[in-house]
Amino acid sequence: MLVSFISREAIGMGDGVAFIITGLATGGMINFEILIISLFLASFAGMYQLILKKCNSKETMAFLPYITISYILRSFII
Repeated sequence: MLVSFISREAIGMGDGVAFIITGLATGGMINFEILIISLFLASFAGMYQLILKKCNSKETMAFLPYITISYILRSFII
């Protein structure tokens, strides 16, 4: 949530809240793994959209779906 404040909401406050909730539920190291997995998923989706010209580089993209997918994926790994 501090990064959201520093970046003037470039990263949403809701994403910070989601990571606080997942951190309380899973712990610090697993929460970091969820962050890394969700960053990879979002980057691949963003590259896919840019390559197929579905969007331009100025558009925003919701990050919470990638957090949710990575949380589910990480739950099945355990």
